[in-house]
Amino acid sequence: MDQKTLTDELKRLISEGELRKAIDRIFQYIGKNKGARGMPDLEDDVVILSNRLGQLEKKEMLGTASDNEIRIERARINQSLLLVIRRIADLQEEKTSREDKAPPPAFGSAAASGREERIVLREKQSGAPEEEKIEVTEKAEAPGRKPVMPFHFRRRHFVVAAIFALVAGTAVIWGIWRWSPRSNASALSSSAHQKLLETERAILKNDTALAGSSLMKTLALVENLEDSTLVLSHIADLYLEKEAFKDAHHIISQLNVIAHKAGAPLYRLEAENKLSRALIEEGRHRESKEHLIHAKERASEISENTPASRFLNAQTYLLLGIYYLEEKSLPSAQNQLDRAQKIIDKAGRRTPDYFLLLGNIQFSYGRFYLEKGLPDKAAELYQEAIRSFEKHLERWERSEHSTRYYACSGMAMARNNLANLYRNKEDLNLRVAYLKEAEQNFDDLEKAGFSNFQDEAARVKYNMASSLYRNGELDKALFEYKGLLAKFEHLNKTDGGKYDDAIAICHNAIGGIYLLQENYKEAVRYFLQSKKIREQMFSREGEQHREGLANVYYNLAEAYASAGKTDLARTYYEKAIQNFDELYQNNKRAHYFNYSNVLFGYAKLLLARFDGKVSVARARLKMARDVLYENGTDNEEEWKELADSIKAYQDKFSGS
Repeated sequence: MDQKTLTDELKRLISEGELRKAIDRIFQYIGKNKGARGMPDLEDDVVILSNRLGQLEKKEMLGTASDNEIRIERARINQSLLLVIRRIADLQEEKTSREDKAPPPAFGSAAASGREERIVLREKQSGAPEEEKIEVTEKAEAPGRKPVMPFHFRRRHFVVAAIFALVAGTAVIWGIWRWSPRSNASALSSSAHQKLLETERAILKNDTALAGSSLMKTLALVENLEDSTLVLSHIADLYLEKEAFKDAHHIISQLNVIAHKAGAPLYRLEAENKLSRALIEEGRHRESKEHLIHAKERASEISENTPASRFLNAQTYLLLGIYYLEEKSLPSAQNQLDRAQKIIDKAGRRTPDYFLLLGNIQFSYGRFYLEKGLPDKAAELYQEAIRSFEKHLERWERSEHSTRYYACSGMAMARNNLANLYRNKEDLNLRVAYLKEAEQNFDDLEKAGFSNFQDEAARVKYNMASSLYRNGELDKALFEYKGLLAKFEHLNKTDGGKYDDAIAICHNAIGGIYLLQENYKEAVRYFLQSKKIREQMFSREGEQHREGLANVYYNLAEAYASAGKTDLARTYYEKAIQNFDELYQNNKRAHYFNYSNVLFGYAKLLLARFDGKVSVARARLKMARDVLYENGTDNEEEWKELADSIKAYQDKFSGS
C-alpha cells in the first residue's frame, strides 16, 4: 500500500470515529518499518495514545465520565492522531528524499567530513557586531497573515479589557529552562550533598543569610573544581527559578571563573547560556545578545563531539531564537530554532534532558508560527511540546522534584497558549479543558514550593474566568475573578503596586458580571474601586492608562443608567466620550467600536430620560453610526448587532 493510500485510510477511520482501528493500523505500519528512522519516537507516541484511548473506553463502559468529558477527550485524541498521520507522511517524504539524493561527495570535502556550517559574524567598521547570518539551505518563509491578536471583550453592556498586563517589563519567555546534562547532584559526597539540599531549602524560603553560609560550606566539602561547577550551576538555576536575578548573576560569575580555572569550555558555555537566559527574562536584550555571541565563541572552542556538547550548543541556538522572537525578527528566529533542532537531534534521545530541551524548542516554534499568523501550525507545535514534556516526566518519574518542575511548568504554559487559540464558541469546552489542566500543573508547582510563577498562573486563571464568562457561566466566572482579585491584593502588599493594573481589571470584570445579573449596587461598588485605581494610575503614569479609565467610566454610566440614577449616568457618559474621543483620534481602528458603543449608549439615555434632548441624541446617534461605518466591516456579528440597534433608534426617532 502506498503512503497516500495509508494516510487516506487513517483519516477515513478517524472521521468515522474508529479510533481503535486507526491506532491498530498505525501499529501495523510501525511493525513493517521497524528500525527505520523516527519509528521509535512514533511508536512511543502511539503507545501513549493507545493507553489514553483504553482509559477512555473503560470510562465509557463503566459510566464514570460525563458525555461532555468523553467528547472532549475523543476530540483531543482525534487531534493527536491527525498529527501522527502528518508525521508518517513527513517520515516517508524524508525517506524518499534520502533515496533520491545524488551520491555522496568525494572524501575530504566539507560535507563528507561531517563538518557543520560555521556562523559568519560580520563586524561593522565601528567593531559592533551586526546580526548573525547563518548559512542554511532552507529559505525562511515570508511572513504570512498578521499575527493572531488577543481576544477583546466588547460587550454592549460593559467593557472588560482582556489584555492582561500582569508583568511590568518587556520580555516574557514562555518556556522553562534548566538544561544541564550534569545537573544530578548525586555525584557529590554525602556530606556535600546534604549541605547542597540545605542551601536549596534556604533559597526556597528566601533565607538569604542561611543560603549564603550553606553554599560556602557546600563548596568547602566538594573534592574538585568540576564538583564546584556542579554546585554553582545548581544554585544559579534555583535563583533563576525565583527570578532573583542579582543573586543569579553573582553565582554565574563565580561559575564562569571556576570553569575557566578548570579549563572546561563546556562549563563556561553553560555559564554564558545561563547568564543570557537571565538577561532575556529581565528584558535586557542587547546585553543578552552580547553574551550569546560569547556563548557561540565558547561553542567553537569545544572540539569534543559528545551529547553534552551538542546539548549545550543546542541551548545556545535556542536562546538566540528566543532573542530574535522577542525582537520580532522572524527569519532570524527561524534560522536559530532550525539549528537548535538539528543539533539536539544529533545529540539523541538518550541525552538525559533531551525531551525537556526538545519541548522548549517546539514551544518556541509555536510562538514563531503564532507570530507569523499561522495558528493551526502553532497548535501542532504546542501539542508536540506537551508530549515532549510528558515524556520527560515519565523518564524522570522518581527523580528530584526540581527537574520535574521544569517540564510541569512548560506543559502549563503550552496548554495556556493552546487554549488561547480556541476562541470560537463551539471550542469553549476544549479551551476550558486545557486551562483546567494548566491550572493543575501550576497547583502542583505551588505544592512543591515553587512560587515564582504567580504571574503566569494568574494569567491562566484569568483566561479561565473569561472563558466561563463567554460560556454564560456567570457564577463560576465570578468565583474565579474574586479568587484572582484576592490573590493580587495579597501580592500587592509586598510588591509595591506591581499588580495595580491587574486589580483594576478584576474589579471591572466583577462589576461587569454584577451588571449583567442586574445587581446594580454591587456593580457600582466594584466599578468605583476600579475607577479609583485607574485615576491614580493615570495621574501617576499618564496616557497608557487612558483606555482603562475610559472603559470604567463607560461601565459606571451603564450601571447608573440601569439603576435609574440618570444624572450620574450622564456625567460618566460624558467622561467616557471625552476619553474615547482622545483614543479614537490617536488610533481609529483600535477604538472605533467602543467609541461608537459609548455614543450610542449616551444617545439612548438622552432619548429615554431627558426631555428636550432629542436633537442632541440624534446627533450622537449619527456620530455613532458614522464612526462604526467608517472603520468597521459587516462580517463581524457584534458589528452587525450594534449597527442594527443604531439604525432601529434612528428610524424610531427620525420624525420626533
